[in-house]
Amino acid sequence: MRKILLCILTIAACFPAYAQVLEKPKIPEHLQDMSKMKIGKSSGAKNVPVRVQSVQFGNVAYNGEQHLAAAVLFTKEIDGATVKQNNNIRLLKQENGFWVDVSTQGNVVRIMPKHITWLSGAAVETGSYRMHLRGTIKDTDGLYLDCNNDGVGEGGNLPAYDSQIYNVVNTDIEEENSGMLELIQQP
Repeated sequence: MRKILLCILTIAACFPAYAQVLEKPKIPEHLQDMSKMKIGKSSGAKNVPVRVQSVQFGNVAYNGEQHLAAAVLFTKEIDGATVKQNNNIRLLKQENGFWVDVSTQGNVVRIMPKHITWLSGAAVETGSYRMHLRGTIKDTDGLYLDCNNDGVGEGGNLPAYDSQIYNVVNTDIEEENSGMLELIQQP
């Protein structure tokens, strides 16, 4: 350690330019008073609104019938009070070339900090389904859901978020996705 210190002092003595590097750095006057610095949102930091990370579907046996279950995962924590089933989160089914709302009463919807689980209140039929979310869902920062990944929350304006299509081809009762049912029924 002494050899290194001696070497540094020798270099500093022989080369004055290096001596400046070894001195304590001087802070410019305008930065010495930290109370003048603007920190936080006003400094240009940008809050990013919540987005849908993924939607997972599955058929589950429930009360002796086959039901459709879905889990919607978000990139941030959501404000559960802004999630309104059959309003800003709905199940759509393709019929005659159109997407029709087939959300029923009696859905089992659980809202967790970063995901929503949905179990249809009615037995599922063969067909193509998707989850439809409106931009009126907010995150815990108060920002609306960014439905089209443009960095701006929609606030109820279109476009809405539509998940990938899930095709139900067999409605026979089987324990295909018991794990998803357990997730939905967790306290």
